[in-house]
Amino acid sequence: MRSGIDILVGTPGRIKDHLQNGKLDLTKVKHVVLDEVDQMLDMGFAEQVEDILRVAYKKDSEDNPQTLLFSATCPHWVYDVAKKYMKSRYEQIDLIGKRTQKAATTVEHLAIECHWSQRAAVIGDVIQVYSGSHGRTIVFCETKKEANELALNASIKQDCQSLHGDIPQKQREITLKGFRNGTFKVLVATNVAARGLDIPEVDLVVQSSPPK
Repeated sequence: MRSGIDILVGTPGRIKDHLQNGKLDLTKVKHVVLDEVDQMLDMGFAEQVEDILRVAYKKDSEDNPQTLLFSATCPHWVYDVAKKYMKSRYEQIDLIGKRTQKAATTVEHLAIECHWSQRAAVIGDVIQVYSGSHGRTIVFCETKKEANELALNASIKQDCQSLHGDIPQKQREITLKGFRNGTFKVLVATNVAARGLDIPEVDLVVQSSPPK
């Protein structure tokens, strides 16, 4: 950064640290991109983002950076907050629109009701039937404790590993690499794996409890 860069990619906290330490100058920024903006603003990063943008933006100026916001889901409150960072003549591009079918039409969806005490056994059976011994499966759990317990449960016959926020970043990268390479076939994860991962040829995705 000391020599000058064209593109900077970073988390709000890290960028703010560099600003406060005088290692980053955003006064000449031309474009600002916020990815997964609904998550970023909803998870307590709104204040950090605003502190960063305040450096690059001037009130009521037409020379402010172009702002681009990306998200898979955009509740109405996101647009209300976003207006603070965007010019009055902004454009909204919705790739989903008002279609009632917003999920992929090539994916089969099933809902299976069972008692919580039988959930691990049912998930193990579902994996065996729909993914088999050679297919790849991702199981999403609500908590880190649940992910650990399910990954160790004898009901899942395939090689299995867990992925969640308590696992160090380096180990998470090793786990994801192993899953992509086929070292093991079942990944049990929290929502840390819900966005931003590109894992091709996944045969089955299981939500261990109804999404909230």
